Amino acid sequence: MGTFKDTLNVKVNQGELISKISILEEQIGSVIVGTVLLDANTPVNGATAVLSYVNSDTKEVVPLSFMFTDMNGQFVFALKNPTWDYVINIVYNEEV
Repeated sequence: MGTFKDTLNVKVNQGELISKISILEEQIGSVIVGTVLLDANTPVNGATAVLSYVNSDTKEVVPLSFMFTDMNGQFVFALKNPTWDYVINIVYNEEV
């Protein structure tokens, strides 16, 4: 099963009705979806998830992207190359 993507850019003026048929093109890649929870299974809003690539030759960990978790503790990363090895680090400083 592939990943499909389309971008729709339209300008709608007041009172107008816009209709567009989208033909999705298959995209190569994968997605990582995760949820950050505290010990009590409480979702963590605002934790930082850092996606890094692991170089198979040198074993060097190279940061690629980061994002903050939403109010449900969730984050999503799109992977262009699903054959690479990845590491995700989570950072959260709870305010006391």
